Amino acid sequence: MEDFKYGKPMIAVGETDTMWTENNFGAYVKDPTDCLRGTLDDKKVRCKIASKVRDPEEAADLYAYLHALAPYEADYARLAKSEKSGQIGPP
Repeated sequence: MEDFKYGKPMIAVGETDTMWTENNFGAYVKDPTDCLRGTLDDKKVRCKIASKVRDPEEAADLYAYLHALAPYEADYARLAKSEKSGQIGPP
């Protein structure tokens, strides 16, 4: 989102080659701080989000909803990153 003020850890994730897939999105909404710590390899990272989605079906529903809002942008971003890294498809 253009006008949203992201926290430093989320900005750092955005600067990596991380692509949001259903699996890593599910891990993120289940435990945002733990996911960011693992992604950034930094045990000191803290996430601003306090809520957690424990039900895997709810996480899948959230991912499907967000993807439905902007499927082409997500696919374009994935393609651009794949071409940049020489990698085809999700990591």
